[in-house]
Amino acid sequence: MKILTFVKHVPTSAVTPRIAETGDRIEDHGLSFEANEADLYAIEEAVHQKSVLDGEVVAVTIGADRAKEALHLALAKGADQVLHVLDPAFQGTHGAVNWTAGAAVAKGAAPDLILCGVQAEDDLQGQFGIMLGELLGLPVVTAVTAIDIDAGARMARVVRETGGGYSEEIEVDLPCVLTI
Repeated sequence: MKILTFVKHVPTSAVTPRIAETGDRIEDHGLSFEANEADLYAIEEAVHQKSVLDGEVVAVTIGADRAKEALHLALAKGADQVLHVLDPAFQGTHGAVNWTAGAAVAKGAAPDLILCGVQAEDDLQGQFGIMLGELLGLPVVTAVTAIDIDAGARMARVVRETGGGYSEEIEVDLPCVLTI
């Protein structure tokens, strides 16, 4: 089973970022960066599923050269391969550019499962996984807290948070996108 996971390199929460004069991105001069926390959960789940299903994990980041630090962390956590999509167009947090790049990577990789963090700490939009699934024509389940995959049946049973302390169990066909 091939599992694709995405990791975003975001400013640390200890520093208040400023909007660049152009108004289209965060001014990154003088900021410290780290891997997005929710994406780290997705990587950890991908590595866990790899051990259960005898699969492979490919971690992807889309961003500036400094984002390779997030890929080093993914390798340290157990990813088998990493891919850095590097282009000046990916500076900042323009969602549609990132979704499109992520979809192109996913089409080329042809994974059985795609895991993403539920949202990025820098923009708090929670759109990447949802829009990635939309662009790929795949089912998406958000806020997933548990995954049980039946590789033979090409389906997964997942538990997702619905709010207010409630959750629901859903069966979803593979391939799919899950936000963790």
